[in-house]
Amino acid sequence: MKLPTRTEAADMLALAAPIAALQLGMMLFGVVDMMFLGRLGPSAIAGVGVANAVYFGLFIAGLGALLGIDTLASRAWGAGQPAVAAGVFVHALALALCVAGVAFAGTFLAGPFYGLMGVDPAVAATASEFLGVLRWMMFPGLVFVACRQYLQAQDVTRPLMATVAAGNALNAFLNWVFIFGHLGSPALGVRGSALASLTTTTVMMAAV
Repeated sequence: MKLPTRTEAADMLALAAPIAALQLGMMLFGVVDMMFLGRLGPSAIAGVGVANAVYFGLFIAGLGALLGIDTLASRAWGAGQPAVAAGVFVHALALALCVAGVAFAGTFLAGPFYGLMGVDPAVAATASEFLGVLRWMMFPGLVFVACRQYLQAQDVTRPLMATVAAGNALNAFLNWVFIFGHLGSPALGVRGSALASLTTTTVMMAAV
């Protein structure tokens, strides 16, 4: 197997590093949420963890339907066919909304799923409270993914990195406001964390 030259390795690193940084930035959202939710006690953490298992299971299934954007859009751009790439993006947005609708509907099966798995009723109640808000994030979340994949295919990563960095700061601020009731907001507890995530994701979607 031929090893990449120094120039090729540098080019791959230049392409991969921003994408890796983006993934790391997305992972930080969950870390920030748990830092704030930890102050509500173990029951809140358990409930949110159970809710996230359902939400992200469905979200990742939807995400899988959108991963072809990179290949199709990058081929079109590489062939000098921006109109074809734009068509890929339009179809990706439509697909994202359709998949989000199916995943959104799937979250309503969470209650019976908790019962089937023998989840503690108190934890299940917290999970349902959290998921009742978070399920709406399917729509801006998957549209954001479609936009992100399309921009990555054009090697446009700096705006994405700036959006994710600003999103982390906004998410931390909104968690502080909504969970504990600062700046005139009612103390919403776990629902406040879900609302912070929903608001932040919607803003990020609009930004990209």
